[in-house]
Amino acid sequence: MINENNWLRKAARNSRALALITLCAVGILIYSNSLNGEFCFDDHAFILNSAAVQRGPRDVPALWREFHVRLVVGMSYALNYWLGGRNAVGYHILNLLVHVLASVAVFYLILFSYATPVLRETRHSAIGQRIAFWAAMVFLCHPVQTQAVSYITQRASSIVTLFYLLVLIFYVKYRLNHRGVFLAGFIGAAALGLLSKQSMLTAPAVIAVYDLLFFGGAKIRGGHAVKALGLSLAVSLLLLWAVRLEPAGSAYQYQGLVSWERFDARYLWTEINVLRTYLRLLALPVAQNFDYDYPVAGGFLEPATFFSFLLLLMLAVVAFRSRRGAREVSFCIFWFFATTAVEALSVVFGNRGVIYEHWLYMPMAGFSWFLSYIAFRAVKSPVHYQRIMMSVVLLFGALTFRRNMVWEKELYLWQDVLKKAPSNPGAYFAFGELCQRQGRTPVAEEYYRKAVALYYARKQPFDATTKVLLSRIYNNLGLLSRERDNPEAAVVFFQKAIRVNPNHAGPYQNLAILFYEYGQYRETIALLERANRIQGLTDYACFYLGLSYQALGDGEKAGEYFREALRLFSDAGDRAKVEAIRAYLGPG
Repeated sequence: MINENNWLRKAARNSRALALITLCAVGILIYSNSLNGEFCFDDHAFILNSAAVQRGPRDVPALWREFHVRLVVGMSYALNYWLGGRNAVGYHILNLLVHVLASVAVFYLILFSYATPVLRETRHSAIGQRIAFWAAMVFLCHPVQTQAVSYITQRASSIVTLFYLLVLIFYVKYRLNHRGVFLAGFIGAAALGLLSKQSMLTAPAVIAVYDLLFFGGAKIRGGHAVKALGLSLAVSLLLLWAVRLEPAGSAYQYQGLVSWERFDARYLWTEINVLRTYLRLLALPVAQNFDYDYPVAGGFLEPATFFSFLLLLMLAVVAFRSRRGAREVSFCIFWFFATTAVEALSVVFGNRGVIYEHWLYMPMAGFSWFLSYIAFRAVKSPVHYQRIMMSVVLLFGALTFRRNMVWEKELYLWQDVLKKAPSNPGAYFAFGELCQRQGRTPVAEEYYRKAVALYYARKQPFDATTKVLLSRIYNNLGLLSRERDNPEAAVVFFQKAIRVNPNHAGPYQNLAILFYEYGQYRETIALLERANRIQGLTDYACFYLGLSYQALGDGEKAGEYFREALRLFSDAGDRAKVEAIRAYLGPG
């Protein structure tokens, strides 16, 4: 009997090792054509043009100021930059590594779930590893995941999902074994998730429902559940507190984008429709788009919105009715609602980017378990189950490989967006930025003006997201006018950018530099001080403040700003500017 038990344990370990090797191999295969992809869109702002990222992972204070409650994500950018600079391959490798690890975490979460008191008593416990493996494969291969994996900046979604899953895994192990090492792992994963993305807010609710469904009625030291739940709730409260302490210059500006005062019922109805679209993308991942031009709902009784509400209500009823006979179904449906809640609420309360595929990265874990479990329940033969799941995974893998072709070049990405949403102003703006970086100035200006015209053609009040994008467009048009030696037009565009979004530091700084060149030193100082209040001290702001105070005869103030500029340019490795500032400071 002892030898037989040892043999069974060894076979189980070998089977798990084979499952992990398969996940790694398939992940590398289907994402191989994304590894040489270019930096796209926000990658330029958050990585390539970020002074904090360029200083490296050891400058934690600078990364905290810029990335705040996404500190872990910012540090990962800085690590990539430190190792590979502007070579995108290393960034893509890290994104893929996180995705594979998250898939492994899905495997282990489901596997351990079938060791919980409720599920191990069911007839499915013996096949739990098979259900877990195919669920992890679906999570790995689903084409909707490409936006969080192939788009470098959106690694935030995969990183927070990895820690979210680890929180649940450590919670399950702690409830089963009561060992302190699992409690320590639980706290560590929760803390790292806290510093990755605000999606961690829903973890306490998910843990509570998980415990109710899979540990409910079992007398396994309930005090341990209370302790772990209390710690998880404390982490979420700490996140809310951290958001309120967001420093000036944070890249995300949660305080400015999301607030109670920005509540808009139209976006509540819109998000009901978006959840319906998410369900369609999970079940039928076709017509994917990087930037959906999604219509804002006019009211709850609109046919599309009311249908969406009925669909979601039906799903909730299914979850409630399944709470005893098919607890996996109940939990997976709750997981969908819980893991989409934070992003949906952020839209309702101010962040008007209504739909993004990377917001489905975490919900995919629940959908994957749901699909694997339902397929198992639907067929009698294990062989047929294997064939069905293999067919699904092969289809998803092929679609993922094909979707990744769009991510090889930013040009392909925006061509795909405009093909599917030809009236999307955000796509014209992004195309303009791409052309501007490539030096195609006339084409860039054409796309910017098209974007502005489309925004104004909608004849509705600008939301916070639109104001941010319009301000960036006007700022870029100002820079183009300055390059063409047309300062009058540049001033007009920079002022428009400020009027549209007074919290955008860029146009203040660019307008200040123009004023300095025309000898308007006091106006330069006023604009740069406003920019510094928005984003904190920057190298160029300090440099021009030093020049302006020097021109006004205030040597002491000029010296202070020159020394700060010297430090910032030194950290950034800009030797030419360092030498220029030393010349202004003089000997000693």
